[in-house]
Amino acid sequence: MQRQSQIVSPKMIEILFPEKRRSRKK
Repeated sequence: MQRQSQIVSPKMIEILFPEKRRSRKK
């Protein structure tokens, strides 16, 4: 289950967690 989450993490995080992507860039 975690593997699938990582695959959809990049695109889903940008759409569901735009704030998280910002924290990662920092």
